[in-house]
Amino acid sequence: MSSRSLHVFTNLAISMDGKISTAQRELFALGTPHDRRMMDVHRRRAHAVLWGAATLRCFKGAATLRSLRGNGQHPINVILTSNPDFNPRWPFFKQRHMTRILLVPRTVPAARLKPFMKSCEILRYRSLATFPEELIAHLERRGCESLLLEGGGGTIFPFVKKDLVDEWNVTVTPKIVGGADAPTMVDGEGFRARDIKRYRLKKCLKRGDELYLQYLRR
Repeated sequence: MSSRSLHVFTNLAISMDGKISTAQRELFALGTPHDRRMMDVHRRRAHAVLWGAATLRCFKGAATLRSLRGNGQHPINVILTSNPDFNPRWPFFKQRHMTRILLVPRTVPAARLKPFMKSCEILRYRSLATFPEELIAHLERRGCESLLLEGGGGTIFPFVKKDLVDEWNVTVTPKIVGGADAPTMVDGEGFRARDIKRYRLKKCLKRGDELYLQYLRR
């Protein structure tokens, strides 16, 4: 994907032990109000935001801006799921001024998607091995210039595996979550030592007890 024009970046808050949520995927504020203001800053940079299905099931709302941009729209919300078992009455599907895309395998029957046809665009991908490139190509055809990855770790891993993440924005919070099954910033099958991905530190800011780190692709 060396010829791609889409900028792929992340924004995630993690605990001191590297977790993004509890093992039970409970909804709680990991970062401070300043961290949540920074989330709005990064979403404002994004033409599209990608969540995995577990993130949507946790929040049930959408990745929105505190105030609409000049085009009167929130960023495109993309949900990656192989099992669209969502409730179409969730706030996510009712949010105004937004384009929603359900990114699903080609094998999902049309009947499973029927409840979401009116509120969402449906984008079918060939395989988990190719969905990052397929999504990037689709967004580029729409004229998008940036994609924000907000989680979870299983959704982000395929982008990391293929070196598609250009920029990491990570807030380290002064909390310990613990738990062998608690999700991390990047999950998936992981990498062998020879394949570990490396980035360079661009910024390091301290706000109270939080650290704001920005890493760029080498």
